[in-house]
Amino acid sequence: MSKSAENEMSRIHLLDDPDVIAIKIKRAKTDTFDGFEFDNPERPECKNLLSMYQIMTGKSQAARSSGLLPRVHNVLPTALLLI
Repeated sequence: MSKSAENEMSRIHLLDDPDVIAIKIKRAKTDTFDGFEFDNPERPECKNLLSMYQIMTGKSQAARSSGLLPRVHNVLPTALLLI
């Protein structure tokens, strides 16, 4: 998600309806690697989604990486919607 991109679907606004937020999260770009890496500069999409998950759940980075989420890249947007 990018606040500087022109496309309105590239970011979540504070006043977006829940349905619009769900659509934006489902359409969030992910990568094709299994597992999650917070500090890998080659995986900004993963870091972005993991940051949202961490903020929304209050879980630490260590707890998040200890297997609380499935290790498959495309499940993270769905996990965000279940919070």
